[in-house]
Amino acid sequence: MRYWQFAIILAIVATALYIYIRNQHIGQNKVFDVASHMDETVVTVDGVELTMTDMMFYITYEENQVEQKAKVYNPKDTNEYWNLHVNGKFVRLEAQDYIIEMAVHDEIFYTKAVEEELELSANDQEYLDAKKSDFWDDLDDEQYENLERLSITKEQLNEAMFRATLAQKYQEQLQEEGSSEYDFDDYNADGYAYEQILESEHTYSVNEELWDEVSIGNVTYTHGAEYNR
Repeated sequence: MRYWQFAIILAIVATALYIYIRNQHIGQNKVFDVASHMDETVVTVDGVELTMTDMMFYITYEENQVEQKAKVYNPKDTNEYWNLHVNGKFVRLEAQDYIIEMAVHDEIFYTKAVEEELELSANDQEYLDAKKSDFWDDLDDEQYENLERLSITKEQLNEAMFRATLAQKYQEQLQEEGSSEYDFDDYNADGYAYEQILESEHTYSVNEELWDEVSIGNVTYTHGAEYNR
């Protein structure tokens, strides 16, 4: 075997091992007191610091979305789904990464919307009201209890949804004024057009020392152990 082939194989194995160890680390039965880190910075976007409190809407939303799939997969043990490895990714880690992506996306587009003095129309407000209603109706009792334990208020999460809706309004404007080859979804957090904007015009950094300690799936839920307490 040639040296470069061996080097590639070694790099692949090392990467896979790192991902496995990281997943085991954040998924194991361990105590991490999220409540004592609510004011700490999780991610900084263009110089703006987003704390754990700022992230709670995205954490709550994504945990609820994944948990619903987990209930279909195994109603008796939803944690089994959270620990799955699907299409080269661990479900728990994918959710953790997507939370960051959503928060960064909305912070950038919300800031742009404010700079351009965009406001919600009557139709936008109706959409937001429906969005808030759906969000609160979809939450499990366990999530309500844990949000209260973490001192997260309804007003805080509603404000996050307002910001996300205003960010979406800017996204709509961006799509309308941009290239016809891109549709609205191309400007989503995982969209190609947005990724080009992110890479060329913005910066963000994650406080990985803190964020890696958070076991996503066990912040507003508790899967058989005292995670994130």
